Amino acid sequence: MNDRSVHLFEYLAILRRRKAWFIGGFLACVAVGAALALLLPATYRSAATIAVQAPAVSIDLVQGRAVLNREERLLALSQQLRSQTVLARVAREEGLLAARPIERVTAEINQRMKVDPTKPIARDGDRQELSAFEISYSDGNADRARRIADRIANVFVD
Repeated sequence: MNDRSVHLFEYLAILRRRKAWFIGGFLACVAVGAALALLLPATYRSAATIAVQAPAVSIDLVQGRAVLNREERLLALSQQLRSQTVLARVAREEGLLAARPIERVTAEINQRMKVDPTKPIARDGDRQELSAFEISYSDGNADRARRIADRIANVFVD
């Protein structure tokens, strides 16, 4: 068994001998990063946050009905947000159709859209909770990404 200890000077000697390999690897990484930054298309992401307050109905009044917890409510809101009617209205109001089928345009919006629940914003008492979710939309045009994310939030709130 070899219990030889390696000192700092030995590491420096190794680094000095392999200096070209380290510099070459670093320069290759910088060149690839710069090429990707210049050649890949820009993608802009715009987001809107919508707060949802828990219902103020007593559990005693809702006997026999399923009471949804926070995750189930946010999942239901997310599914409603991604519904064909909401996305079709957004596509019509933003003028995205341009002689294309509405199903194709809504599928593109749905693909570029992301809905993420956030942490609870506030808690009021034992059951009252103010939750939120974030709607984000990605596009190659910054202004269009902002407009569509804003439109999705407004259509959903309406």
